[in-house]
Amino acid sequence: MLKYIKKQINELLDTLAEAKQAVEAVILQEDEEELMSILADAQDAAVAIGNKIESSEGTEESETSISEEDGSSAVKLIGFLELYCELLWKLIQSKETEERLAILAEAWGILDSVRQGIRELPDQMVIVFMPYKASMWDCMESVWQAACEDPDWVPFVVPIPYMDLKDGEVTASHYEGGDFPPEVPITIYSEFPLEQIHPEAIYIHNPFDDNNIVTSVLPQYYSTELKKNTDRLIYCPYYVTGEAVFVTHRYIPSYDNMDFIVTQCEKMIASYSEQIPRKKFLPFGSPIADRILRMEKEKPAIPEAWKKQLKNGRDFGGDRVVMLNTSISLFMKQRERFLDKIEYLIRLAKQIKGITLVWRPHPLLHATAQTMGETYAARLAELENKFLEEKIGVLDQTRDVGVTVALCDAYLGETASSMIHMFGIAGKPRFYINLQMPDNEKAAEDTFLVSGFCQTEETEYYVLDQPGWIAERNKSAGQVKLLVRIPGREFVRGRAYRGMELKGDSLWLYPEHAKGIFIYQIGTGRMRKVFEHKMLEIMESAAAGSGHTHGKIEHNKLMTKKNGETESGNGQGGFANGIAETDMESAKTEIFLTVGEECLAAMRAEKFQRGNLNHEWYENEKSSAEDFFHFLQTAKEEELTGYQGAYPVWLATLDGSCGRKILHAVKASLTGRK
Repeated sequence: MLKYIKKQINELLDTLAEAKQAVEAVILQEDEEELMSILADAQDAAVAIGNKIESSEGTEESETSISEEDGSSAVKLIGFLELYCELLWKLIQSKETEERLAILAEAWGILDSVRQGIRELPDQMVIVFMPYKASMWDCMESVWQAACEDPDWVPFVVPIPYMDLKDGEVTASHYEGGDFPPEVPITIYSEFPLEQIHPEAIYIHNPFDDNNIVTSVLPQYYSTELKKNTDRLIYCPYYVTGEAVFVTHRYIPSYDNMDFIVTQCEKMIASYSEQIPRKKFLPFGSPIADRILRMEKEKPAIPEAWKKQLKNGRDFGGDRVVMLNTSISLFMKQRERFLDKIEYLIRLAKQIKGITLVWRPHPLLHATAQTMGETYAARLAELENKFLEEKIGVLDQTRDVGVTVALCDAYLGETASSMIHMFGIAGKPRFYINLQMPDNEKAAEDTFLVSGFCQTEETEYYVLDQPGWIAERNKSAGQVKLLVRIPGREFVRGRAYRGMELKGDSLWLYPEHAKGIFIYQIGTGRMRKVFEHKMLEIMESAAAGSGHTHGKIEHNKLMTKKNGETESGNGQGGFANGIAETDMESAKTEIFLTVGEECLAAMRAEKFQRGNLNHEWYENEKSSAEDFFHFLQTAKEEELTGYQGAYPVWLATLDGSCGRKILHAVKASLTGRK
C-alpha cells in the first residue's frame, strides 16, 4: 500500500480512537441523539477507510473466515470494517448500558486489528514522471517500465505544460499529454495532488527552471518547488552524447536541488562542475539507449502516414532506408548552396536503385527559411513537393524520432544533431554531410591494368592489379562481373601479382610483390594464401607438369600461359596450355580491362567501407554521398548493425539495463536496502 494512503488511514483511525471516549461518555449520559450522531460519523470514517483500501489494494470475494493470522490482506481488512459497522448498529439497538459498553470495547478492539493489518501491508512508494515534451519521453521511459514491473513502486506519468517565451513574455502555451504512446497511462497534472501525495521520487528532464529564455514549464514545477514535495528529485538528461557533457550543462543552478543526476558513465562525471558532489551522480548510461536497443529488437510498424508516401503504399520494397536529417546550421552558413545540396541528394537517391530516403527537416527549418527570405522558403517547399510527387521517399514529421531511427538502416545528415548518437548507439552507418558538391566534369576511371589472365571456353578471368580485384567476363554476353577483392592488396607496393592459372575450380594468383600465392575457389568463394615456404614445392610441381624445369620464382618476371603467340586487339591475351616465363622488360603488350558502372560502384562501395571500420564517415574528396549510397546498396545485413564505435566507452550500459539500475539506486537510497 502507498505510504501516503497508509498515513491517511492511520489519521482516520486516530480520529476514531479519540471518538471512543466520547461514545463512552454519551452512553453513560444516555444521550441517544448525540450517540446516534457520533456513531454515524464513526461509520462514515470506517466506510472511508474501506474505500481507500479497496481503491489501493483491490479486493476479491472470499468465503474464508477472518483471523488475526492473515488479517493484513485487503479482503480481511474490509471484513473487519464491515464487522465494526455491524457492531455500531448493534450498539444503537441495545438499551442496556453494560451491554453497550461491552459492544463498544469489542468494536474498537476490531479497529486495533485494522491498524495492525494496515501496518503489515507491504509499503509501496509513489514514483512520478514529469516530462513536458512527448518527444523527450525516451529519456525516462525505461525507468518507468522498470517501475511498472516492481511491486514496491506505483508509477504515475504526469506531463506538465510549458510555454514559449520571447523577451520574457509568453507567446504560446503547450500541453502534450495526448501525444504520448498509447500504452502509457497519463494523469492530468491539474488532477494530481502533488503536495498531498508527496511522492517518494520525481523524475524530470527539464533542469532549467527560470534560466531558459526560450521555453519554460509552469513555475510550480520548477525544481525548487518539486523538491519541497518529494523525497528524491532525479534529473534524466534529454540527450545522449558521444563525448563529454555539453559545456552549457556542466553546471545548472537546479543541480543544487537534485538528489540524483543520471549520467552516461563514470568518465563523464569529470566533465561536470567540481562543485557538484560525486554522490549525486548515477553513472549507469542513458534510458534513451535502452529504448533505442529495445526498438531495434522490437521493430515498430511503419506509420500509416509513411505508407501513403511510399511507392507501393505498403513498405520499403526491400530498399535500404536512409534518414536524411537536415538541420539549420548548414542553412545558416550558405543558404543557396544548402538548398542545392538537398536537391542533389534527392536526385542522387532517385538515380541509385534500392535507396529510399526518409527526409526529416528540422522543425524550425521552414520558419528560419521564411525569416531569411521568401525565395528560400519557396524553394524549400518546392523541393519537398518534388520529393513527394516523385515518390523518392518519406517526408518524416513523426513526433517520435525513435521510430525513425528503428526503421532506417543508416543516417545521412549534419553532425549538429543528437540523432547521430541514436544511430551510433544502434550501431548503424552514419555519413556526415557538408556543403561539398560533386565535380561533374571529373570522369570515373573505368579501365584497369590486368596482371593475370586465364580462361575457359565460356569465361575469362582477370586480375585487376591496382584495385586488387578478380573479375570474370562471360564471352557470349560480354558482361564483366567482380568476383572478390584480394585481401591485403592495399599494403603491397607495386604490382602484387604477375600471373593467374585455373586449377580445377580454383584460380591461383602468383606473386610479384605479394607475400604468397592467393587461391580463390570459384564455386564457394573460399579464399586462402600459400606463403613462401610452400611456394617452391608448388612451382616445381607446376613446372614438371608442363615440361619445364624452371620452378624458381623470380620477382622480375611475369608468369603467363603459352600457345605460341598472343592475340592482339581484344585485350584478352588468348593464353592456353603450359607455363612460360616472360621477362617484364620484354613484355611489350599490356592488357587492360574496361568495366561498367555497376562494377565501379561495387569497387567504390568496398573501398568506402574499408576506409572506416566504425561505419562513420565525413564527406570529403575521398568519401561522397554517392559512395555511401553504393555501399548501402551492396552491403550485407550484418554490415548495417553492430558498429557502435566509441559509444561503449561513453555509455556504461548498452544492454538495456540502465532504467532498472537507476530505479534500484533510488530505491536503495530510500529503503536502505541494496
